[in-house]
Amino acid sequence: MSWLRLYAVMGSLTFLGTFILVGMGWGIEVVLGMPALLLGQLLFQALFALWLCQSYPIRVTPEGLTAMTFWGKRASLPWEEIEGARPRSFLFLPHLVVSSKTRGITLWVPLFVGDQPDFVTALQEHVPEDSPVRQALRI
Repeated sequence: MSWLRLYAVMGSLTFLGTFILVGMGWGIEVVLGMPALLLGQLLFQALFALWLCQSYPIRVTPEGLTAMTFWGKRASLPWEEIEGARPRSFLFLPHLVVSSKTRGITLWVPLFVGDQPDFVTALQEHVPEDSPVRQALRI
C-alpha cells in the first residue's frame, strides 16, 4: 500500500468521524463550519501517512529478512529460521507477521511500503520457494 492509499484510509476515517459528530447531536452547520479544522486534520494525516511509509525500514536479501518487531526493535531473520508467516491488520494497516523457529522473534513487516514494485521484486527474487513468507503472500 502506498502512502496515498494509506492517506485515503485515514481521510475516510475523518469523514466517518464527521458523521458520528452529526449523529451525536451536533448540528450539521456546526460540523461543516469547521473547514479549517478538517483541512488541517487532512493535511496532518497526509504528512503522517508519508512519514509512516518511510519510517519502517525493511530489507529483503538472499540471506533473510530485516524488519521491526511489534515493539519497534529492528531484527533480522535468516530464511531458514522462519517458521511461519501470516497476514494481519493492525490499525487498519496490512502487515505480515513473521515468526522465528528458535529465537522467539516476531517481525511485523508492513505491506504498505512506499516503493511497492521494488519490494515485490525483491521478495520474488530472494524468498526461497518453500518459505512460509512466499506462501503467505502468494508470490
